Amino acid sequence: MIVWRSLFVICIVFTLAFFFQSSGKLVVDTSLGDLSPDLELDQSTQDAMDGLTENISRNILFVVGADDKQQLDAAKADLSKRLSELKPLTVLSSDALSLTDIIDSLAKYRFHLLTVAAQKNIKQESAEELAKQAQAKLFRLTNAPLMSFEKDPLGVHSEYFNEFLQKISADLEQAQTHGSEASSSDDAGQNKKNKKQYAVIQTKLQKGGLGLDGQNQLLADINTISKDLKDKYKIEILRSGVFFFAVDAASKSKKDISFISTISMVGVLLVLLLTFRSVVPLILPFLSIAFGVAFAFAVSHFIYGKIHILTIVFGASLIGIVIDYSIHYFFHQSQALSNGPSSVAEDSVEHSQSRLHSALLLSLVTSLLGYLALYFSQLDALKKVAVFSCCGLTMAWLSVICLGQYSSKRIKANNTVVNTILDIFKRPLAVFSPRVVVITIVLLMLSLALNIFAVKTSDDPRFFFTPDPEILASEVAVSQIASDYEPGRFVVISGQSSEELIGLTESFYDKVKATPPLIADNFKSITQWLPTPQQQRENYQIQGKLYGDNQAVDALYSLLGVEKNKAEAIKTEYANSEKLILEPQQLNELFNEILPPLWYTKKQQVEQRLVEQGHKNSKAEAGDNFRNFILIAKGTDFEALEKLSNTMPFVNYVNTVESAKKSLADQRVSATQLLLVAYALIALLILSRYRKLSALNIVLVPLCATAALIVLLNVLGVSFNLFHVMALFLVLGLGMDYGIFAYELQDGNVTQQAIFISAITSLLSFGLLGLSAIPVAQSFGMILFIGNSFNLIASLIYAEFLANKAITH
Repeated sequence: MIVWRSLFVICIVFTLAFFFQSSGKLVVDTSLGDLSPDLELDQSTQDAMDGLTENISRNILFVVGADDKQQLDAAKADLSKRLSELKPLTVLSSDALSLTDIIDSLAKYRFHLLTVAAQKNIKQESAEELAKQAQAKLFRLTNAPLMSFEKDPLGVHSEYFNEFLQKISADLEQAQTHGSEASSSDDAGQNKKNKKQYAVIQTKLQKGGLGLDGQNQLLADINTISKDLKDKYKIEILRSGVFFFAVDAASKSKKDISFISTISMVGVLLVLLLTFRSVVPLILPFLSIAFGVAFAFAVSHFIYGKIHILTIVFGASLIGIVIDYSIHYFFHQSQALSNGPSSVAEDSVEHSQSRLHSALLLSLVTSLLGYLALYFSQLDALKKVAVFSCCGLTMAWLSVICLGQYSSKRIKANNTVVNTILDIFKRPLAVFSPRVVVITIVLLMLSLALNIFAVKTSDDPRFFFTPDPEILASEVAVSQIASDYEPGRFVVISGQSSEELIGLTESFYDKVKATPPLIADNFKSITQWLPTPQQQRENYQIQGKLYGDNQAVDALYSLLGVEKNKAEAIKTEYANSEKLILEPQQLNELFNEILPPLWYTKKQQVEQRLVEQGHKNSKAEAGDNFRNFILIAKGTDFEALEKLSNTMPFVNYVNTVESAKKSLADQRVSATQLLLVAYALIALLILSRYRKLSALNIVLVPLCATAALIVLLNVLGVSFNLFHVMALFLVLGLGMDYGIFAYELQDGNVTQQAIFISAITSLLSFGLLGLSAIPVAQSFGMILFIGNSFNLIASLIYAEFLANKAITH
């Protein structure tokens, strides 16, 4: 007992210290990433995918639709201005790129960069002719060069950067005008007149995301701006982005938390008042709930740096389980104390308390096993729920064990009311004589064997969250208007070095050109903005005619009457720049806010991780850590692409939806196998604890409940998913709880009363979770509600069997 009290105090101190230090710094995560399963990719590619996904998740697109271009331009400019005033948003446009920053960043690579026209001209002309051409450019009335004379006396670098920026602007500029024909049967002239014009504005959320309040405020500001401009210009404004889905999910989750926790607490309050007819029994249960939830919140936030709102939704349903410990404690302490203050009664109390603590501990262990199984899922959401729930249950259990003796001395169960309700519930169960029970168990096991292979399954990740129809419709409309590329589909090319990856990318494009159904222009790679390293080296050698001794730059300075030694600075810079190859990584870093991380390298980080894990030859193992993500245009022949990728070991065609389905299917199968292992381990635990084969009957309680549940769902045609299987672990844990109390205490009606009341509170919480607007929580809650209803029936039959057996003996 000293150990439990010490642990209880430590947990209380930790919780208080956490909330004291974290005051005002608590973060509630609302992202949908935790509901996305890891794809079956190697670690480096998965890391790259995570970075790309995080970057894309911060994108928000606005599409303005108007009947004429003048109206469209005015509305677009006004919307861009209003959005730029919102602190959490950055409006992106190629116009907003800092020309000076781009030129300054790329200037050192200029000796390796040439336009195609410049390459041809330098090869064909003499140094003297090149100098004359440069002299003519200086006096030509054209746009000012992008680089100063000192940096680009011959004008070739300004030409390259001008062409380069035009290409990037064309690729990056999202605010393009699109035509969309109105549904009219008039003639061509009238149809042209009715064409609707669209413009796209791309924005990006600040890094680190926003808290729940910040999200709601931003959404309110966006709604206000949209309404104002719609009224002012009579336009259509569509929007797209993960942000809107996340806010919708957070809003639904917040409502669920309020609904589940409020109704659960009220329901538990009424059950306890009806059972004990006093407010005193409310103290311990509500303290255990408060301590359990606070400790779970503190540990989860401490480990992950934030707490996901879905975790809180599941945590709200813990109320019905946490309360079980107090209910069993009160019922059995009340029974032990009812004999009066004699020494025999004192012995009875002490013996009863020992048995009760033993049952409570074993009950906790089996519940923890059920929740710990969630941690083996690859979904971060379930892992966090497992941590939260295990911590909450443990702390609630400690609260009851350490504080129960101070609150149970004045508590007496109202057996008359509870017995009346229990008797009504048990009347239909009277038909389950020992012989009927055996027949029922045999039939259930046979039905389970017949149905287990016929169970329908569903592994679609889109099931996890059902978005608001209006948000989904806007998302689809924006995708059709503004996006030329398939969402969630990529070609990922892997290499051991940047140069090798560029070469492999070129090989992929060569293969695409040789595959008739595929079109090279349908694949957008960052490498298309740059010459290959080989071409850059050739460009460097070509420019020797410009910056070598007695070459074009010297000739130009002579024509201009400038001292020849003035050219020494740029000639020296050229000579020292031989190894300065411009790689895609530099471009990605330069355009990091506008361009997603399509070029990825994590060589050093992976090597360090392998070293920390004790791998030998980590450099060799960590070499394959360069990735190039290639975007795929809509309308691509994906079957042909997949066949092509299968012939190229360095190419991986990623379809995130299909990959997620496969990942979830594999997890569902492995979770089912793990469930069988859990049953076996718990059976061994029971056998080692009681040393009797008859004690294994305890396991029949959750086993029969699970069998009945699977058969019922199969008859109803319900498709099983990963969350259903994970819920079966909790059906196992709760069924073991009831079975253990029935076997350990064996005091007839009192045990049945405690099981009945505790099951009612659990069913209340899970039933409310089953009403959640989030499909994940809904399916989880419904399976637990039905499964635990079967647990209640099976445990009452088992408790009655034990009571009759005790009377017989």
